[in-house]
This record gives sequence, C-alpha cells and structure tokens, in this order.
Amino acid sequence: MLVVLSPAKRLNEKPVDVCERLQCTAPAFVDKACVLLDVLKKYDAKGLQSLMGISDKLAQINYERFQQMKIPANGQGKPAVFLFNGEAFQGLAAHTLTLEELQRLQQHLRILSGLYGVLRPLDIIMPYRLEMGTSLQFDGYADLYAFWKDILTDFINSEIEKANYSALINLASQEYFNALDPGKIRVPIYHIHFREYLNGKYKFMAFYGKKARGLMTRFIVKNNLQTPEELVHFDLEGYHFHPEMSDTYNFYFTRGDD
Repeated sequence: MLVVLSPAKRLNEKPVDVCERLQCTAPAFVDKACVLLDVLKKYDAKGLQSLMGISDKLAQINYERFQQMKIPANGQGKPAVFLFNGEAFQGLAAHTLTLEELQRLQQHLRILSGLYGVLRPLDIIMPYRLEMGTSLQFDGYADLYAFWKDILTDFINSEIEKANYSALINLASQEYFNALDPGKIRVPIYHIHFREYLNGKYKFMAFYGKKARGLMTRFIVKNNLQTPEELVHFDLEGYHFHPEMSDTYNFYFTRGDD
C-alpha cells in the first residue's frame, strides 16, 4: 500500500542526526520547486501576507525564508518527516520509530506539498510555508492545483507501479488530496475518516482527526500492514473501526461511543 498525507504548517527546526544512519534523499521535483521559489521570491512581506492570509510576523518570517532558501537544500535542511511538526506528525512520532521502521516509512509514505509537490519522509527540505490551496497565479496557471495535478497523479501512479502496490490509502486533507486526479489513479483508493462521538453526534474535530491520521500511518508502518483490510484493526488512543458508517472505500474510525 502507498499512503498519502498532508504536510504541516508548524515546524520543528532543531537538527536531527538520522541521515548519519539512514540514506536521506532529495525531493523528486527540485526543478518544479525552483520555478515556484522564483515566483515567491518576487513577493515582499506584505504581498505574502495578502497571498497567504497570514499575520505580519509570519509574512516576514516566510519572506526571509524564501529569500534565503536553496533548492536542493545542499546540507542545510532537514528530513521532511522530522521538520513537519503538526498534529499528524506528532501522532506519527517518527523520532520513536526504529531504523527499519523509518526505512519502511520511506517506502510507503508520500507527503503532498504545495512547494515541493510530493515528498518522501527522508527528503531533505528547508523550512517553508505554502499551502496547496494558496491562490498563486503564475505563468498561465490559475493556482497550485493546475500546476501540480497532472505531475503528481503521474508520479503516484509511477510509485504504485514501481512497487506493485495494490491500493492508495488517503490520509491527506481534502485540500491536499485535491492535488491528485483520483479518476486517473490506477489502483483502488481507500479514504480514512476519524470521528469523535460528542453529545450524541459523530463529529470531525480537526485537532484530533489530524493526529489520528498520523497515528494510522504509524500503525501501518509498525505493523507492516500489506492490505487495506488490515486497517480495520486500528485501535490506537481509543479509536475503533465503525462498520455501519463505512463502505468499501471509506473506512470510518470512531471513539467515545463505547
């Protein structure tokens, strides 16, 4: 199985030494990322604030990042799975995985990215912020979806073919999954959903749902799962499979309803 996950806005820039023990890699689409970086470098801080809908402080931080950024990172960056520090990556907790499990993660996980397109966990990147839904118009492209969709769909298909995967497991947000063309993916796609039972209703709560996506990724890697059917055994942090809500290609996991 191949898993897709969203990146995170929150970052952990503290260095790690994992590349001394494992072979770290470069992103697949360095040339495409350089095109986007050249576009972004033309924005001043006020322009980035307007483009991204962020605060003055964040706009200044990201302006400086883009001006100083190098692609490829040339030894200055950090593996993506350790740089991203949002809820999903806290659930994944890559720093607690064994070297064998990190190698398995490198094989089975792809992180969709507004700037880099797609990342393997051990791809070396520099800190950045560019959400896939950003309305960045350039070179005749209406937005990042128009720029990336065909490229990423072809790439995911090539990864599936190369490793002979039988399924794509979608643990990404809708914002990022929309960067793929699901009708052209050559294997069945399984969408994984998480719900909290509160006040008599099942609700998606972003903080918990995002963390659960990372927990599911961790569960897949640590147990070396090979088929979508095995996902129903996921039971971390109180979640359980909810067959009544689920169908063939949509698996729901709930908690609080025991």
